[in-house]
Amino acid sequence: MDVLSAAWERGIAVPAELAVVGFDDIPMAAWPLVGPATVACDFDGLARAAVELLVDEMRSPGPNPVERRIPVALVLRGTRAPPADQLRSRQRSGSAGRVRS
Repeated sequence: MDVLSAAWERGIAVPAELAVVGFDDIPMAAWPLVGPATVACDFDGLARAAVELLVDEMRSPGPNPVERRIPVALVLRGTRAPPADQLRSRQRSGSAGRVRS
């Protein structure tokens, strides 16, 4: 949320000039006035996997390469930028200018 505040203070238009994506999908991210895109993660699953790996390492120390994949989901909201080709065409037409208060 600090990035959004800093952008606002500097007159940087989000998402026209700066796309913002967070990680952890905090409840504040769903507020309509803020609305950053975010990556939602199953933190309970992440914690379980970490504990399982730690217990496995304690039982069998040494190099035991393991790959665990924890599902995530991209939650798109208002701070994501349009695809680059659309943004370039907006810039050429002059419709992606700064918004200042």
